[in-house]
Amino acid sequence: MESLFPEVPPAPRPLLPGDPDMPPRLTARTLDGLEWLLARELSGLGATNLRIGRRTIEFTGTTETLYRAVLESRVAIRILEPLGRFAVSSPESLYRSISSLDWAKHLRPTQTLRVDARVHDSFIDHSLYASQVVKDAVVDGVRAVHGRRPNVQLHGASLRLSLHLSGETATLFRDAAGQSLHQRGWRKGKVEAPLSEVLAAGILGISGWQPGEPLLDPLCGSGTFIIEAATQASGLAPGLLRARTRKQGFFRFHDFDRNLAETILLDLENKARAPSGTFHASDLDPAAIQIAKQSAALAGVAGSISFSCNHFEAVSPEGDPGLVLTNPPYGERLALPRAGAVFRRIGDWLKNSCPGWRAGVLAPVELAKSIGLKPHRRVVLSNGPIECRLIELAVHRAKVSGTSFGNQLPAESDAERCSSTKQVSRSVSDQIGDFRRRLAKRSRHLGRWARKQGIEAYRLYDR
Repeated sequence: MESLFPEVPPAPRPLLPGDPDMPPRLTARTLDGLEWLLARELSGLGATNLRIGRRTIEFTGTTETLYRAVLESRVAIRILEPLGRFAVSSPESLYRSISSLDWAKHLRPTQTLRVDARVHDSFIDHSLYASQVVKDAVVDGVRAVHGRRPNVQLHGASLRLSLHLSGETATLFRDAAGQSLHQRGWRKGKVEAPLSEVLAAGILGISGWQPGEPLLDPLCGSGTFIIEAATQASGLAPGLLRARTRKQGFFRFHDFDRNLAETILLDLENKARAPSGTFHASDLDPAAIQIAKQSAALAGVAGSISFSCNHFEAVSPEGDPGLVLTNPPYGERLALPRAGAVFRRIGDWLKNSCPGWRAGVLAPVELAKSIGLKPHRRVVLSNGPIECRLIELAVHRAKVSGTSFGNQLPAESDAERCSSTKQVSRSVSDQIGDFRRRLAKRSRHLGRWARKQGIEAYRLYDR
């Protein structure tokens, strides 16, 4: 069983701030628990002298390393290039230090700017104030040369800066991607509480999944696990679709090396191919399946994925065992009491329908034991603000074995099941409408009485 899942190193400690007299290094950010995967990626892209901390890796590398990290890293959230490190002791000294850089070289008045800041145990205790000081220094520097200042733009800015202020050390970076690297460029539409592409890629790495191994997600939502895996199998670099616009991050740097970037992009385009392997995604929500299909089409992998609109208990895999990977509904999508029952049924389904398969189920801490099966291990992760565990299982052989991907209930087709989902949704909508009308009626009746009594605040019940 030990060989079924790769070893996960212990979580690293936070990095201490660097010496102000030492030159800063390239920095990559990721999610909790994915640092070792990011270190492996960066090393493969030519990074050296890696310094690993919680959610952060500092490294050295060439311009090619920087460009490739932006375009090829699957588990990085941001890649930051340092502009300077300063010893500061007040907002005024921070302003002077930032002003010492040649901002007219980095930014024209017609371009736009965004500044993010992180502060820790410093003379400034509010990140927004720190970012305001940096912004003022930058725009004043541009205005001093050109007579006009650039504007601030929160989304799609020409230059995105990031300030790290720890104690009396300030480090300023420019964002080499200009946006979060979870944005692959293929997500179409929105579903409730979607899984981050970076987290999905990280979980695939933790699980040891490799292209060619069958992959099944029976509660796929918008299909993030399956599409992320299929793009890996196709050789599609995670930043390639995003980079085709040539608009974000290093493409707008004043020292942008166009020839180098075009050489790298041509290399990545040539590596893309049809994905190999078996991918199946299923969900009870027809709207989610439609979004997943559209996203897969944008990623160029729709033809390699089998989609179905089914309850997970009606899905039964055939062929060689592979990996079941899923992020069941919880939190925003499903209250904990109901989610607990769903997790127990998932455990029963795995035991009865997926003998010989490996499985990974992402669950909040409160539900980590609800699945009812003895895990191989539980890996600590975070899904947005929710602390989670990746429950990894080696499903033992059982007597019950499925025969095909699809519906085990012959009396009801995919179309009929999707139709029944719509009927349930309409039923819930009708109940909400009735509740709203009852409240409105009582509000009209009690409102007149409350106004006469001079009452400004009161509780309103529907009965």
